[in-house]
Amino acid sequence: MDNLVYTYINLTGIICVSAAFWITYTRNSLSIIHTLLFSIGWGASIGLNQFLLGGSIRVLPETLLLLYGVWVVFFMGVILGQSVSISHNVTETPILKNNSICILLFLIIAHISIKISELNSIGAFSSIDPSQILTSLAMMRVKQEFADADIAWYTQFFRSGFVLYIPLAIVMYKNKFIGKSSIVFVLLIATILSLSNFTRAPILNVIISTWVSLLLIHSGRVEYMLFRGTLVLLLSVGFFIFMESTISFVAQVENESIIGLIAPYFGGPVKAYETILLNGQSFSDQGFYSFDMINYIFKKIGIISEYPDLVREYVYLPFPTNMYTFLDVYTLDFGIFGAFVGTFVTGFVIASVQKYALKGSYLAITVYALLMYYLVMTPFNNEFIRFNFIMYLVLAWLINIAITKRIEFIGYPLSKNLPAVLTNKII
Repeated sequence: MDNLVYTYINLTGIICVSAAFWITYTRNSLSIIHTLLFSIGWGASIGLNQFLLGGSIRVLPETLLLLYGVWVVFFMGVILGQSVSISHNVTETPILKNNSICILLFLIIAHISIKISELNSIGAFSSIDPSQILTSLAMMRVKQEFADADIAWYTQFFRSGFVLYIPLAIVMYKNKFIGKSSIVFVLLIATILSLSNFTRAPILNVIISTWVSLLLIHSGRVEYMLFRGTLVLLLSVGFFIFMESTISFVAQVENESIIGLIAPYFGGPVKAYETILLNGQSFSDQGFYSFDMINYIFKKIGIISEYPDLVREYVYLPFPTNMYTFLDVYTLDFGIFGAFVGTFVTGFVIASVQKYALKGSYLAITVYALLMYYLVMTPFNNEFIRFNFIMYLVLAWLINIAITKRIEFIGYPLSKNLPAVLTNKII
């Protein structure tokens, strides 16, 4: 009887999601970028949860119904975002060549310098043997030593500098300011630096930023770019397994299968999220989880002394995990209703930002690419609420002013060109 219930829920859910996917695609074919990225991760989480480890981590039917419901609500938010019209004043803003080159070089040099300083502070370069360095990085990852890196607070702005300079390089390439060899060089630097912490997230961010930015500037070649993106995705899965295997070897974890490596990331988090639904209580009584970026600022200026930690408590499923999907913050703060509203708003905002990104604005392309990375992370945790998002939004806005000498917000001009006196001070 239980299997029959799950079968009905899965069939109904797949039909509803497929219909919603088709509606969004027919309204705007480029919506496939965000709908596909969300659907691949979320669908894999739902499917693998029911079959991995012999079904021992399968969620209850009620939870499965909620997970499908959230999936459909995301599409509803996207559809509403597609319906919002943008002003005809929003056009592609010409960027200045010399300004763009100077800023690109500054961002790359800053990223390299900060990464070298960070790794040197924790002794990563104690050997010049590449294999030994690789092993050391994996061991530092296992021991969480990267958190102990002694670096200045202001370097936080550029620790993931590729978020800013990959879209900039691709926009410059579109404007014929740099060639393909320069793009390859920039991506090579970003890839090497993203691998240095031996975690999956940075390299995934590099892949998403590159692929999404290229899709936006080649919007007439969606099918071709999707094919390339699929190949990159397959390579990323292989790389993920390699990194997890290396970490397991260094940590001396014996006989861990590929399924054992995947379960904590796909399947496990939705089961962990179910524990929140069943317990019905928060991890902390120190405030709202959903307002993390505001809480971070308030603590820095002394308005509050503490707030809920982004690092969650571990739950054993039987394997340990502290990932509860992106729904955890909304549910902990506002219940199941919050999970649906938070997901709807996410879809709406992403679809709205894409409209501006398609106009060619560096700012909008950067923000959209960043949102796509956050979207890929939704099966694991919630990146949308973090202070990093508002930080990179402000930095991208300032860079956009510098390369265009015009103030705008996500592609919408807030003023005419800046006065010459002010622009001379900026550049």
